[in-house]
Amino acid sequence: MVSSGSADWTPGEVAVSGGQLAYHRTGGDGPPLVLSHGLTDNGLCWTRLAEALAPDFDIIMLDARGHGASSRVGPGDAVDPVRDLAEAVEALGLTRVLVMGHSVGARASAGFAAALPDRVRALVLEDPPLVPPMTPEARARRLQTFREQVARFRSMTEAELRAFGMRQSPSWDP
Repeated sequence: MVSSGSADWTPGEVAVSGGQLAYHRTGGDGPPLVLSHGLTDNGLCWTRLAEALAPDFDIIMLDARGHGASSRVGPGDAVDPVRDLAEAVEALGLTRVLVMGHSVGARASAGFAAALPDRVRALVLEDPPLVPPMTPEARARRLQTFREQVARFRSMTEAELRAFGMRQSPSWDP
């Protein structure tokens, strides 16, 4: 289980179009650093990094929509992670942020930086899933495969998910 971080971190939530995003914030005096997690995580996956960087940054670990304590995503709901990130940064009153994302969080971070370059001081992308352009048919097949994977994961118990994760990535933190 991922630690909930330091006892003096502030949990909260911000309104975004059609929902809310939860976050944990270290509240340091340094520049704001917004962290966006990958597909199978929530904001607290960054706990160890946040603990190490907290003396130098004001770290905001967001839970993306559908993750952690953020709004759920229903069937047919349109989700725009770039818009969510931009609206969260705005709602938190942040300017000239450092943005770091992993996996789909990296894709959202890159989109945010591209859409609003004047709001971004620096950008760090870890393992971004930058997918080349594809035909509508290929996109539909990719989406169907993803949906099937999500359905498999949802059918698993927490213990089965942990065991699967450890088999796939044995060096990762549980």
